[in-house]
Amino acid sequence: MDRYTRKDAEAAFDRLCQATGHRRATAWDDHGAWTLDYAACYGGFVVEEILSDSGGVTQPFGSRRHSAREFCQMVRFAIDAMSQKVTAGAPKTSPS
Repeated sequence: MDRYTRKDAEAAFDRLCQATGHRRATAWDDHGAWTLDYAACYGGFVVEEILSDSGGVTQPFGSRRHSAREFCQMVRFAIDAMSQKVTAGAPKTSPS
């Protein structure tokens, strides 16, 4: 079993942002951008979207925090599911 680290979770978060068309926050007041919040004492990682200059955030995928392993696996699943939707929506070609 491989060990997942914060670096793995950050890389997965970057892939999630790219796949969903969101951008990673560059500052605490970067409205509309996403950030990956981490708190070991609360159980790990959660995605947050910055809403205001005063520090208001929302958690678009819920408030439950996940370990690095869980987060990476969920991102992989989500991106795979999005890929399947794109593939399923592609026009069908008939054999000539």
